[in-house]
Amino acid sequence: MKKKDKPQPLKPVDNKLNPPAQTENEIIPPIDNRLQVNNQSPKWLVWLLMAFAFLLYANTLGHQYAFDDSIVITENSFTKKGVAGIPELISQDFFNGIYGSKGMELTGGRYRPVSLVMFAVEWQISPNNPFLSHFINVLFYALTIGLLFLWLQRLFKQPHFEHISAVSLAFIACLLFAAHPIHTEIVANIKSRDEIMGWFFTLLALLAVDKIAKEEATVGSYITAFGCFFLALLSKENAIVFALLIPLLFPIFYRKELSKMVLPALSIWAAAGLYLILRQALVGSVGEETNLDVMENPFVGQDFNHKFGTIGLILGKYLILAVFPLTMSSDYSFNQIPFTTLSDLGSWSAWLLYAVAGTYAVWALLKKQWQGWAILLYILPLGLVTNILFNVGAPMADRFLYLSTVGICMGLAGTVVFGLKITNWDDFLKHKLLLAVLFALLAFWSYKTFTRNKAWYNNETLFTADVKNSPNSAKMRYYYGNTNLKKYLDNPQAPDAKKYLDIAEAQMLKGFEINPKFPTNTYNVGLVYWNKENGVLAEKYLLELLKNNPTHITGNELLGKVYGRFIKNPQKAIYHLERVIYEFKSANPDNLRSLAIVYAEQNQLDKALSLMNEALKLAPEDPVTWHNLAAIYSAKGDNAQAQAAATKAQQFQQKK
Repeated sequence: MKKKDKPQPLKPVDNKLNPPAQTENEIIPPIDNRLQVNNQSPKWLVWLLMAFAFLLYANTLGHQYAFDDSIVITENSFTKKGVAGIPELISQDFFNGIYGSKGMELTGGRYRPVSLVMFAVEWQISPNNPFLSHFINVLFYALTIGLLFLWLQRLFKQPHFEHISAVSLAFIACLLFAAHPIHTEIVANIKSRDEIMGWFFTLLALLAVDKIAKEEATVGSYITAFGCFFLALLSKENAIVFALLIPLLFPIFYRKELSKMVLPALSIWAAAGLYLILRQALVGSVGEETNLDVMENPFVGQDFNHKFGTIGLILGKYLILAVFPLTMSSDYSFNQIPFTTLSDLGSWSAWLLYAVAGTYAVWALLKKQWQGWAILLYILPLGLVTNILFNVGAPMADRFLYLSTVGICMGLAGTVVFGLKITNWDDFLKHKLLLAVLFALLAFWSYKTFTRNKAWYNNETLFTADVKNSPNSAKMRYYYGNTNLKKYLDNPQAPDAKKYLDIAEAQMLKGFEINPKFPTNTYNVGLVYWNKENGVLAEKYLLELLKNNPTHITGNELLGKVYGRFIKNPQKAIYHLERVIYEFKSANPDNLRSLAIVYAEQNQLDKALSLMNEALKLAPEDPVTWHNLAAIYSAKGDNAQAQAAATKAQQFQQKK
């Protein structure tokens, strides 16, 4: 019988040469460390991106207030109260501080208190200081670039994306987004802080959701997601699109089942619900349109064919600007984009392109492909500002593309990284042709951004540039003309003052030609001719104004003055001036004084004296009124009173 072999002792294993076998539950490290490398990024990248964004807009720091800054800051009665105005800013419509409770008659009003509160605090700290506000705009824009980089890097750092470099994708997307020239209005115009803060807080909410999805979250992450998304909505209501987009992240990017999505989705939807309830209580909801002026309601009176035909054309223009931002403008209102129909080649081809993109997005989402989410991020924010659902007050605007360009930049970066199979940061740096193309594009976009920033220095530089970019916009002609009219009125005795008045005349006449029913422009044409002392032409345009707007207060007032001073028709002068003062309840020292002069010229001295004293009650230290009062007393033969009034006039003139 064969003896059994003696059991032999186990030999020690050299783990360096013979690694132990792995069990199913153990993680096998990649042989070439690719999965580790592609998830790593140089820590300085985020700082480089933020510095790039800040430097790109550093030339706006010395800018003045421009364009819509007057609405939210320089002419906003609530903002200029500083901190004391905050209760009104957080409880009323966005426009109430300048237009009063009637607002601009835009559907549903606007409720965006975050940026307004910031402006009030800035005014409190340093009144009338555009540098501080420009600095904060540029700073927060740079911060959003940093947050976007961190979020995209985490978003694409998933097991099913292990074959691509998340950091390279995030870096390319952020470079493109930071340099995109269409953002100049967002950063250079202080008013657009609402857009910047809306995206800033949305990104903070997205980062909190990322922690929740990756099961790194605490209760604080849910609170952060809720709170930051609520602040995003309080900054700009277009953040509402993320109430749909955020839940879609779970099946597409995180590959989580429905049950994992419920709690984070509820925190986002709760924030959206709270905002909508608050908004409804304070400024109302989307309702019927009340503004019948095409300058503020661009599709008023248009049938389906013309409305959607023109919107299709605009959607095409948005896509061109998103990819080829060559010419930008601060205004595209009537009639820069003429009405067209759905049979227009540009319109139906744009609708077809968007329909194909939307269909592909849905298909991609069903297939759990990231491209569908990026396409929705482009389409959904645009859907809110195309006037399809409600009137937004403008047919088109550069700033309306801000959120949508995130989807464009994300899509371009993802296509490059996935297409070239860039697996890590070093791999990205080895693609010399890609780097060359990216550098060329960034150089061109940065140049466009830097030069476009200069146009936003103040109203004069902006409107001088944009009257060439939007020559068929009645508003732009008015803006440019009005800027020159103000320059004339600031110093009518200046040697070159007449030049400004001539420019104002030419521009506003062009605006009248484009839209003779634009009341503000038509009134200013009359004002130009008042200053040119051309009563006949002033009467012509003011009558045209009142034909369409018979209760236009300043139009009636100016026409009354024209009849009194130039045309010498006292009956008509009295009719229009008394209508303003007594029917429209709009008495002021100027129109009371003008009516008094007309009565004095008709030798109705007692009535003239009564009106002049009424004017003095409103402006007791106005030297012109005292001088006119002296003239009336002199005509009445009361030399003592005349001398006393003349002394007052001289006294207040010296004081002035």
